[in-house]
Amino acid sequence: MSSSLDRVNNIDVGTPPYPQEWETFRFHFHNFKAKMQKNRGDGIESQKFDCCGTKWYVDIRVMPNLNDDSSDSDESDNDNDDDSDDISISLWKVDRSISINLDYKAIIKDLDGGYVLNQERCSQFELGHHGRNIMWKQPPIKLSYLIDPSNNILVDGTLTIELSMKLHTPNPSTRPCKQFIPTNPINNLMPSMFNNEETADVLFEVSPEEESSDISTRKSKKAKVSPVRFYAHRCILKLCAPQLADLCESSGDKLSPIPISNVKPNIFHHLLHYTYGGKITINEFKQHAKDIINASDMYGITNLKLEAEVWYNKCLTLSPENVMEELHYAESKNLALLKEMVMDYLVENSTQIINKVSLDNAPESSSLIRDMLTAISMRRNDNNTIAESSASSTDDDTNHQKYRTMRVSALRRNLHDRGLGVDGSREVLVAALEKSEQVEDENGKVSAE
Repeated sequence: MSSSLDRVNNIDVGTPPYPQEWETFRFHFHNFKAKMQKNRGDGIESQKFDCCGTKWYVDIRVMPNLNDDSSDSDESDNDNDDDSDDISISLWKVDRSISINLDYKAIIKDLDGGYVLNQERCSQFELGHHGRNIMWKQPPIKLSYLIDPSNNILVDGTLTIELSMKLHTPNPSTRPCKQFIPTNPINNLMPSMFNNEETADVLFEVSPEEESSDISTRKSKKAKVSPVRFYAHRCILKLCAPQLADLCESSGDKLSPIPISNVKPNIFHHLLHYTYGGKITINEFKQHAKDIINASDMYGITNLKLEAEVWYNKCLTLSPENVMEELHYAESKNLALLKEMVMDYLVENSTQIINKVSLDNAPESSSLIRDMLTAISMRRNDNNTIAESSASSTDDDTNHQKYRTMRVSALRRNLHDRGLGVDGSREVLVAALEKSEQVEDENGKVSAE
């Protein structure tokens, strides 16, 4: 049994005194696009929830004419399938028998952390009415904008709305002041040390080369440009980027320039910023995923490499023309997730591959056939019933065999949860998990004895 409390439920007997604390709810509207298109006339509603002594729900619906304020609670059916229609997001009070004055905040963020909706309002929900307050009506927002993948608002087709609510306090000036507890500053201090020349004891120089605009010069040689300088700290590099730290050992002078080659300055900027706790935006991952993978692999920044691999896969479209090239790339950079994706494609398009793709130049790896069989096995397992899977659980080797048909992401998650390294081929990941489980079994037997 866990020693900490995972969840605490407070139950009020009678009306609680002011001030009320904010209560926050997250609504995940899964398969948002399909549901909005299917239920255009009726909209989609959340489940009812309790807050401030009554029940509520959130409603999202198409509003073809948002400039008409005469429509309040009854919207006519809209049979138009055009995703360019405006939508409204509303908060509804279910119980007509009470009146309530409510403060609320409604937030929708994109995947980069930018605000799509950031509404804060005080609203009176009257007695005798269901009570509706439109959280989002002006400025108008298009359904097409929310569902457009390029805007990075939906996560796997899910729209998330964060709603915070509390009873409105009539006299905010009389509200007791909550004690201020400062946060640990390290989360902000680490990124602020990135490229700090004053405190740095390491200097990297990345020398890009650009072709001259002069045609005659361009044909003969590349024009030299000034190197880009990056300042860093040995202690941080030793912890977060050991291979970069090794480059500093040959430099006796405190700030003797250390040349960096085969990496573009903007990519090295991302690499170094990441080691200081910085974040790379999704758009940067989408545009430069392969360069980030190559640089991270070169300097051993494993977690950044694996994160970039995820976005590389998301943006990659496999075809008979590029499938073998991507297989070679996955092998060369030890990208197990990409290799799994390629194997799935080969299995699903086996007939087309046999007819159009030459396998003569396939990577000469003893694991290739095993990976192919693994992909076929996983595909079959996806179609098996739970009963069929549990029936085989009596086998003594079931606990170990399960790793061999597990997805790469699941293998990495298991290793991460056990505090083990998550980089390497499928065989390396499986072997690490099997060894870890074997050690746990042996320790368990010793403890039992």
